[in-house]
Amino acid sequence: MPQLAPMNWILLNFLFWGSIMVTMVSLWWVTYSAYAVNESKLGMKIFNFLLTEWTW
Repeated sequence: MPQLAPMNWILLNFLFWGSIMVTMVSLWWVTYSAYAVNESKLGMKIFNFLLTEWTW
């Protein structure tokens, strides 16, 4: 039986979507932790820093 896709393509595709998922999860975690400490002024400073420095 012929292979549907070469192993290199499967590995490349997995790495591509894996990196996208890791990026999305890390961004969600940063935002969630920033909102979780929203009560304190330190949390607002971190959140504003992330908004100003880490948005492209």
